[in-house]
Amino acid sequence: MELVLGVGKGHLSPVPVTLEDVPHEDVLNVINDCIKFDSLDRPTFKEIESRLSKILWSCQNEREIKEDVVGDKNEEENIK
Repeated sequence: MELVLGVGKGHLSPVPVTLEDVPHEDVLNVINDCIKFDSLDRPTFKEIESRLSKILWSCQNEREIKEDVVGDKNEEENIK
């Protein structure tokens, strides 16, 4: 009960999360949306899952592109 009252009165709040704490800026946005005070402003689990899936897909594609670029550069250096 003390926890509920502490949060309700603004005495307790989640530990702040920074960009350095997460692998992608969009993950930070999801976290910040999840800890909003008003429950109506927070995403549903379905929305969280959808957003995190999109972020994961985006991160995987970014990684593949970076690996392709690095691979292309290595091939060019080997040809020289």
